Amino acid sequence: MLGLRFKPRPQPGGNPPADASALPADLVACIESCTVYQRHAGSEGDVRAIVQLDGRGWVHNDEDTRNQLLRRWPELTETQLRRAVRHVGAKVRQACAPAPAARQSWVRNW
Repeated sequence: MLGLRFKPRPQPGGNPPADASALPADLVACIESCTVYQRHAGSEGDVRAIVQLDGRGWVHNDEDTRNQLLRRWPELTETQLRRAVRHVGAKVRQACAPAPAARQSWVRNW
């Protein structure tokens, strides 16, 4: 009886439209499977990351990432493109994050 009372009412016009800023499934799959290689610091001293996505590689920065994504997926809207660039940036930060220090056991340090 309570289940009938709290069921959401269907919206007039059918299902709500899909999120316009949602990324295509094939793009998300490519970003999740991309490979990130960390290279020695450049002339500015920052760490360089090489992103290899769908057989193409480039040095990661927002502008180059944007151009590479537009070359492969020209139908992306501006909002989708910004989301995809942030997704690739998160993948690069995750790959370049320093490994946590190995935990020392107090048993071996007596």
